[in-house]
Amino acid sequence: MVLQHYYISGLSVPYGTDIIWTVTNGTIISGGIEVVHNGSISLRDGIDIDVKWDDIYANGSLTFTYQREGSASVDGSIDKVRIISIAGQSVSNFTVVGHTVKGNDPDWEVVVPADGRGTLTIKIPQVLYKDDTPVTEYSWRVGNDTPIPPCGLSVDVDYYQSDSEISVCVTPISKCNSEVHGGALVNGKEKCIKIKKNVILHDVPVIKDTTISKHSDGYLHKYTNPIIEVEGVVINSGAVVDINGYNKVHISSMHAKAGSRVHIYNGWPTTSVNIAQIRCSSTTTSRSLMESDDFEISEEYFFVDAEAATVEEDQARLYQNTPNPFTGETVIGYYIPDTAHSAYLRFMTAAGVVAKAISLSTFGEGEVSISANELSAGVYFYTLVVDGQIVNSRQMVVGN
Repeated sequence: MVLQHYYISGLSVPYGTDIIWTVTNGTIISGGIEVVHNGSISLRDGIDIDVKWDDIYANGSLTFTYQREGSASVDGSIDKVRIISIAGQSVSNFTVVGHTVKGNDPDWEVVVPADGRGTLTIKIPQVLYKDDTPVTEYSWRVGNDTPIPPCGLSVDVDYYQSDSEISVCVTPISKCNSEVHGGALVNGKEKCIKIKKNVILHDVPVIKDTTISKHSDGYLHKYTNPIIEVEGVVINSGAVVDINGYNKVHISSMHAKAGSRVHIYNGWPTTSVNIAQIRCSSTTTSRSLMESDDFEISEEYFFVDAEAATVEEDQARLYQNTPNPFTGETVIGYYIPDTAHSAYLRFMTAAGVVAKAISLSTFGEGEVSISANELSAGVYFYTLVVDGQIVNSRQMVVGN
């Protein structure tokens, strides 16, 4: 519904004059009362009225006439509008290619593997104006981010290792015809679908003398605490484990068997930046899910006092960038032994595309600065390579 106020100006209308108003595709309101829809009404001294335009895709018009004493009648056109309203209209459901959508409005959700990152193609059915004219543009957004430029009935959403739950929302957009004066424009109602991961949370400071096995539904075992001590832990093949000691992870002993997936890292969680990415779907076939292989155990690994081992001065090291996420500039610290011959930093997108490489000429303790202007917003993995060997990889997030 579009409600607009109109009045006659620039004409001398004597007191006590009956004014006849005529409206098409709307309702005239006088004194707060709806008096006529798609028709005419005579109002004494009715020089101003309200019109509630219909929720349709059509032209609307409002005209008036009154008899001036001793002269011919005066006719006038107040407004001609292009009514383009889909007030209250919204998508009726979501479809996710290759996945089952669970729940009903407003609790639609799709569950994805907890241990990887990938791309989802999300589709919606056509929304129609009241006269069955199709809506052609839709506003899409992910999380609390600003909507991307208008898309059609399909978008691709990239989600990442650290996303536990994100929302993808869509709003039908009314299309204004600028050639017609006074376009009355109202968009539709937003609807959302959640992308959720199968995660079992363990908020514990110690993981000790335990065996972690593959969950029957593929759930991720996520351990979080400011400081985590790991001792006597066995991770069986097929298990997916995420260990985040926000300040420190100290591994006294851990056995990760071949076929398991283990992610060990430090860093405080943040909710200030949505790191999932959304874009209009292309005409090509969408990409399939891309499992993260950053932490896949291809052979058995035994960790013994892993924290202490990382501080030996003759080993190359890569530090977490700060700040992270960032929108201006961030600093990456590193250590390269003086005995090394060559070293560089490689930056890759979440899709595995090399975005940037920086040659390092300063050995020992060093650092490089990265500007957000050098990279598009999103998630990146940066890797330190010394003498052709990968030392370590870390994740950084470039905000909008």
